[in-house]
Amino acid sequence: MVKKVLCIVLLLAVTSVSTVMAKGLYRYKCDDGRIFTITFTEKDEARLVFSNSKTVEILENQMAGSGICYGNDKYEYTEHQGKVTLSDFTKPKNGNSVYEKSCHEIK
Repeated sequence: MVKKVLCIVLLLAVTSVSTVMAKGLYRYKCDDGRIFTITFTEKDEARLVFSNSKTVEILENQMAGSGICYGNDKYEYTEHQGKVTLSDFTKPKNGNSVYEKSCHEIK
C-alpha cells in the first residue's frame, strides 16, 4: 500500500521508462553505504541485486510520469529529476514503516 501511494504521488503523466532511462545495468551506492545494481529489462521491469547478495529482486514498473518508479512488496527504486532513492520496506527504522535512503550512481 505504501509503495503504491509513493508512486502515485509522482504520477503526473504516463511516460515509458525507455524515454527516461536507457535499458541496461546501473550501479549505485546509498548514503548508508549499501551498494546495489539495477538492471532495466525489455519487459518493463527492473532487477535489483545488492552487492552482498546473490538474490535478485524483481521490481515492476509503477508507471510514474515524472521520473521512474519500480517496486515490489520489499523494495522500491525511484528516480526523479536526477535524484535516486531506494526504499526498503523490510527494515523499518525509528518507528517509520519504510527505510529510505538517497543513492548515487557509481561510474
